[in-house]
Amino acid sequence: SCKVGLTTARDCSEVQSQGHDCSGVYTIKPSSTSTVQVWCDQHTDGGRWTVVQRRQDGSVDFDRNWVNYRAGFGAPHTEYWIGDSLINTQQAGCQFSTSDNDNFYEGACTD
Repeated sequence: SCKVGLTTARDCSEVQSQGHDCSGVYTIKPSSTSTVQVWCDQHTDGGRWTVVQRRQDGSVDFDRNWVNYRAGFGAPHTEYWIGDSLINTQQAGCQFSTSDNDNFYEGACTD
């Protein structure tokens, strides 16, 4: 069964190591002082992915200013940008790689 929600993990890799093997929204603690909700992809290429941008259906406007991109916006269960400041925290002392799964909703690749 899936256990989704609050963890003591600092990223989705640690979430999976704690036995949470289902994709979903998890509350992680990437630094010593803050928690944040993120979408963890536990299926693509073995899982362990902390999703920094999630686009599903176009319901969230991504045409925003720098302040919004720095802070983050949207909601991880639908569409969101995790925020530049959190990305920098995630990279500090951690292995980091990206995967671009940029498709239209119908499955056709974008231009």
